[in-house]
Amino acid sequence: DYVIGQDNIVTKSFGVDVDLHGKVFTVSSLLILVFVILTLAFQGGAEPFFNGVRGWLTSNLSWVFLLGGNIFVLLSLVGVVSFVFARPIVTLFVPDAPAVIETGSLFVRITALAYGVVGAQIVLTGAFRGSGNTLIAMAIALVSQWMLQFPIAWLLAERSGLGATGIWIAYPIQNVLTALIVVVWFSRGTWKHRSVIEAPEPERAVSTYRPG
Repeated sequence: DYVIGQDNIVTKSFGVDVDLHGKVFTVSSLLILVFVILTLAFQGGAEPFFNGVRGWLTSNLSWVFLLGGNIFVLLSLVGVVSFVFARPIVTLFVPDAPAVIETGSLFVRITALAYGVVGAQIVLTGAFRGSGNTLIAMAIALVSQWMLQFPIAWLLAERSGLGATGIWIAYPIQNVLTALIVVVWFSRGTWKHRSVIEAPEPERAVSTYRPG
């Protein structure tokens, strides 16, 4: 039978026990770490790059919306396929665990039809981050988890008697509600008026000075 954590990477390096959740998680974490280190090490080069990203985002909103729409359609199709073939997909990963296949198939079917809104949400919150509005992205993440998903999961699991299934149902509900919040906030356009990396006051004064 399948045991949770059996695919983890467990090792010991320099006297430190390491337990990593699979190869994909390890690679993605290392890439993020390298990105952060390079950004901090080369702040002078990072500033024009990020401000250029912000400029592109704020001047090409139609493309951002189009990308979000395309991702929504593409992942919605993936969701439909996942819904229809949930059991074969789960069986591919855990072929010798009937109980896990049964439970996993139900989870995939419940969450699959919200794949599209998750993709659109990621694109638009990515636009917030790219334009320097990381506080907005953080606020949306906090609202989605602490004000939507956890309370909804608790109500469905405890008050409706659905148990674990109620927790899973909370995922697509939260995803749809969060996507609506993101679209409304994005449509307001107030996030466009922000510099990604604030220049020191003397530099800002020089850059905005106009003779006469």
